[in-house]
Amino acid sequence: MKEGDAIPLWILDEETGLWVYESNGFVEKNAATPTGWALRATTSHFTTFNCDINPPGLTRNLSVNGGGGGGSRSRAENATVSIQLDGAAEGQRYLYEHRMFIPGLGASSRAREFTYTGNNIEFTTRKGVTVSATITDLSNTDRRSGDSEVVSSDPTLMYIDLGDIPLEFVESSIRSRPVFEWVNNVVEITSNTIYAGAVFSGADSVEISSSLISTPLFLGSGIYHEVEYLPTDPNPASFTLKIMGDSEEKEVSETVDYIDSAVPDPGYMYLGYTATPNEVHVMWQNMEGAEAVTFYFVPKDSPDVEGTYIDGDVLLTEQLNREHSLMLNSPLFQNEGYLRVVVSNQYGFEETFLPLVSGCVGLECA
Repeated sequence: MKEGDAIPLWILDEETGLWVYESNGFVEKNAATPTGWALRATTSHFTTFNCDINPPGLTRNLSVNGGGGGGSRSRAENATVSIQLDGAAEGQRYLYEHRMFIPGLGASSRAREFTYTGNNIEFTTRKGVTVSATITDLSNTDRRSGDSEVVSSDPTLMYIDLGDIPLEFVESSIRSRPVFEWVNNVVEITSNTIYAGAVFSGADSVEISSSLISTPLFLGSGIYHEVEYLPTDPNPASFTLKIMGDSEEKEVSETVDYIDSAVPDPGYMYLGYTATPNEVHVMWQNMEGAEAVTFYFVPKDSPDVEGTYIDGDVLLTEQLNREHSLMLNSPLFQNEGYLRVVVSNQYGFEETFLPLVSGCVGLECA
């Protein structure tokens, strides 16, 4: 490469996934760049550019005989994607969205509103692109998706079913988790939080009723509502979930028990390394219900899963449950194995094993 060399500049057509020639750029010296070189080119608009390699979707045929040099370029094979909308109503307005994953480049997407005329939705892209599509009925916000397809034939056919959806519960879920509070420096379960909701089809909302709520809840599919569950409330707590279609309704009943004993939740724990081989930086976030933390070293492939005790116990507070870090020091950390972390409260303990990499120092192992 030398100053004045011409390099083609390509822009990405996000609708087709193809690279389109824009102009030539020219190599120039530039002391402000890490390499000392820069490419100067003129473009018609800001977008995604490519200039360092042959863009995917193009092949370069070089002549190695006769000294002609430059060679020629040809496009990779294209194909039409044709999306059939089963059950769509002619004259109805829809929102169409498609997303394409282009190997080596990532994803691009496009959306537009249209009036359905009975014809398939069609566009051209290159083979090898993965396409997914979604249609939203703008009269009722009903959203449907088809299966993702790799464009491999011309045309590549896709189908989206817009017909009537059966009225059914896909998943009804009434689940509970304990609420830990600190009482006189001890963790107590003072109440529960119930998450009430359901995933369903064929209805706009689910009606949820229970003695724990004063008025029924009306929630969309996949939306959950928090309900406080006190130790003085009926145990188990009963819930009724009902969905209604145009001509039928369906109902399910569920119960949930009050949780009065639960081990801590370790949350998210991870390790960091310092410049000292014997040191390990232990960090955690969003731990719940833990009164103390204890550490052990467990050698790799050791049948002794309890391990060797490492000095560094921590008596926790509510604040230290949310986020904390500390440094542990032991010559054992120069060996490959695991840091066994035991978090405990009056109800029991939970343990987690964090891999130790022997010989790690500094950020190279972080």
